[in-house]
Amino acid sequence: MSADETFSSKLPEFKALIQKLDAMDEKQNAAMRKGLSKGADIILAEQQRLISDKSKRLKNAIRKSKLTVTKKHNVSYSTGYFDDAFTEDADGFNSGIIGLMFEYGRPGKSSSKRKNPTMKQKRNDKEVDVKKGLIAPVPHIRRGFDNKLEAAAEACIETVNNALSEEWNN
Repeated sequence: MSADETFSSKLPEFKALIQKLDAMDEKQNAAMRKGLSKGADIILAEQQRLISDKSKRLKNAIRKSKLTVTKKHNVSYSTGYFDDAFTEDADGFNSGIIGLMFEYGRPGKSSSKRKNPTMKQKRNDKEVDVKKGLIAPVPHIRRGFDNKLEAAAEACIETVNNALSEEWNN
């Protein structure tokens, strides 16, 4: 028995197989991106829920990034406060700084250079004195991630598995 008798195939069959594998790879990548987006949405919703009882403005300042692809072809989404959250709005409210203050807390005492019990803040174009004091931390960014990491991973896996099942069944 020669090698020709044990295996033979025409070149067009290989081209069709390669095209199917390429199409499957594209569908798998699309499914992975969709799954990552669903997972990021789950984490984002939890982070927003954890701070929503403190401030609606902070809840609205927490967002999901666009899809990021690194040079090594790693893809990811980020959630949290982004650069534009750290600019003051028309009322003088800086949601990024306030959000981080709630995330990590603020000590009740100032350094020895600033013993004044009040600080000046600008509100509605007026400068007002605000009493300094302790802000107990209300972790919402990291805790939201930790709370929903498993659910986000399951959503991503489920999305990819569904896409693969669809592809194999066709």
